[in-house]
Amino acid sequence: MSPKASKGLQVIEKEIMSSSSSTPEKPATYSSSITISAPPHIVREMFLDFTQIPTYSPNGFIKSLQPLPVGKTGHDLREGDLMKNSLGGITVYPTVLSNTPTEFRWRGPWPYKYFNLLTGYHIFKFLPAENGATTFVHEENFEGVLAWLMRLDGVAKKTVLKFESFNQDLKNWIEGEDGKKVV
Repeated sequence: MSPKASKGLQVIEKEIMSSSSSTPEKPATYSSSITISAPPHIVREMFLDFTQIPTYSPNGFIKSLQPLPVGKTGHDLREGDLMKNSLGGITVYPTVLSNTPTEFRWRGPWPYKYFNLLTGYHIFKFLPAENGATTFVHEENFEGVLAWLMRLDGVAKKTVLKFESFNQDLKNWIEGEDGKKVV
């Protein structure tokens, strides 16, 4: 390797390490929230109707959420159940960690099930807000040896924008794009 190329790699490595701040195992966390003018149980009910995702978010990064085995619904999912989820350009097979009135959470190793180089904890919360509305929280925590990659500025910004877009699509569907609620 030429000295110039070696120096370029050192600069990139230095930028990556400064972006990752401290240990490579430090988790990366992204969160976004939105207020939806419907009670939490309605927002949860509609969110768990995964077959509707292509209807209200056809261009979103969440392409599909599919309970396994096929035939189960989002409402049927329990701790330990599996899913097949298409998120952007990847398919993951996460394990459901909770499906309660206030939270839906899964854990998915990516990209390879057996290496656990990067594990994502995807969380959706349905919290009471003023006037009978819901604060819908959408977040993900990444852990593992490669979690530092998820803390890079470009990745962080894109991830939050994707969450915000999905949240807005869900809100528009539940409230009705013309301001008339679907519920």
